[in-house]
Amino acid sequence: MAFLKHHPEDRATADMVARALQAGLKARQAKPPLAAGELAEALAFLQKTFPSSPHCHELAWSRSNLLLKTGERAAAQVLLQEVSARSPYYRQARYSLVLMAYNSLEAAGKDLPAERQEKTDTL
Repeated sequence: MAFLKHHPEDRATADMVARALQAGLKARQAKPPLAAGELAEALAFLQKTFPSSPHCHELAWSRSNLLLKTGERAAAQVLLQEVSARSPYYRQARYSLVLMAYNSLEAAGKDLPAERQEKTDTL
């Protein structure tokens, strides 16, 4: 990350973005692991600084997953909605959005009175 912060114009940055992404994801599995919030911030920096990187799709996808893990559902939803139809992660992003909506509806249904829950179960 330090190299990318200090030398964003270097011709090696495309390769370094991929390496930084993979290193960050592996650091999440280390003992002790890198905090999800810290990695999400690093990925946001990479995504903002290198928007034309061929790895930008993966950065957005990985960042949205981290935001979901840290409970930042609204921010994750925004990222998932911005995934382009040309992205290799488009289908996964759409599935995640559907799953988020389903979980929200399911949670809202649990808050309903018992008689209202019965009516929604039959729909």
